[in-house]
Order: sequence, then structure tokens, then C-alpha cells
Amino acid sequence: MSSPFCLVAYCGPGNELLYNDLFDKKAEAVCQEIRQETGSQRVEIIIANLISLEGTKKMALKFNERFKKLDVLVLNAGAIFGQTRELTAEGLEKTMAIHLFSPLLLALSLLETLSKSGVPRIIFTSSLIHRMAAPDLTDIQSKKQYKPMI
Repeated sequence: MSSPFCLVAYCGPGNELLYNDLFDKKAEAVCQEIRQETGSQRVEIIIANLISLEGTKKMALKFNERFKKLDVLVLNAGAIFGQTRELTAEGLEKTMAIHLFSPLLLALSLLETLSKSGVPRIIFTSSLIHRMAAPDLTDIQSKKQYKPMI
């Protein structure tokens, strides 16, 4: 199964799962796989570009319009970009935007909705790629030296 295990674990009886992706077809395929694995049809999608802070804000607004509470927020976005430094529309280095800035913005934007849950949880996931990283915390935007594997 290719869908994240933690999503399947939380999509049990009585739970509703919301999945985010940038791509409609991929998101629908993952959600269909989760539905088949769990037997739950309560799996929904919000398509949003989490590389963009504006896209992240829009996702939070869409979520808050559709749902009254949130029990578990799983933040699992990640990407490795090319050999040259790329910026988002807001002027942020893309790797930091998707790994740090957008997840934090999303979590902060959903805190009120999370607070309506009995036992709210936020889960940040990462890959093992961080073991190869040596970020320069004095240059968090990689303006001085860009390495795609930070």
C-alpha cells in the first residue's frame, strides 16, 4: 500500500479523513486506496498548493468552512527541488516553504478548529533525508549557499 500508514490508522470507524495534495488525480488515487484499505467512505480531499503561503491560507479557510472540528492534523508535505535555488511567489526558498513555513502556518491557522476536539493532536512527519542535512541556521533562506539536500 502506498498511502501513508498514519492516515490509514486514523481512518477507522467513526473517523473522517481529509487528504491534501497538489494534484487531483494523485489525491483521488490515494483516497481511493485508503477507502479500500479501511472500508471507510469518509475520506475527502482538499487540493491546495502548500509551497505557497497563500495556498496554505486558502486550504485552512476551505477546511474551516467545511468542518467544525479537527482531531488530528498530520503534516507530511515534502519535496526536494533542483540544483538551483528557487523562490515561491512570496519570495521564500521553496524547500523551506514546504518543509517549515507552510506546515507551521497551516497548524497555526487550524489551532482554533483543533481546540474543539477532546484530545487534539498535531503530527509532523519527515523522511530520513534530514540525516544528510546540515542547514545553516544563520542563512535559513539559503541566500549565501544553496544545497538542495538541506
